[in-house]
Amino acid sequence: MKIISRRQWGARNPRSRSYQDPRSVKELFIHYSESPSATSLAAQKQVMRGLQDFHMDGRNWSDIAYNYLVFNGSKPRAFYGRGARVIPAAQANHNTNTVAVCVVMRAEDKLTWQTKLQLRRLVWHLRSKVIKRNVPVKPHSAVTQTSCPGDQLRAFIKKHY
Repeated sequence: MKIISRRQWGARNPRSRSYQDPRSVKELFIHYSESPSATSLAAQKQVMRGLQDFHMDGRNWSDIAYNYLVFNGSKPRAFYGRGARVIPAAQANHNTNTVAVCVVMRAEDKLTWQTKLQLRRLVWHLRSKVIKRNVPVKPHSAVTQTSCPGDQLRAFIKKHY
């Protein structure tokens, strides 16, 4: 599976990192960004840098919160955030031994079939090649009182996982 690297999207260096063994991951959480998606690779890279800036400068986190991100739309590329070896900052008080995947979209955007396919490919890749076991996939709202990841992604998770 092709995943755009941090270097390719122009990520800043993280302030710090807390590591985990991907084989210790017990759950995979799906989020959405509540920000507009983008189609071109250049625009997607710009959105990635903007999300990282918001998390690092606006929230004062050490890096972008998510391990992986997928853009919604007709060209749903996957991007490395922190990667599976780094603990995410995406589920308050529930980050250790998890992986956080964010779909870059707003609640009112239509979740495309291409995005659903890319998300399924990414989850398969993580389970089979990285985590190396079949961990449960859950919506962010399973552990935090939030509307994230929205009705469409919750329905997708319920249907496929």
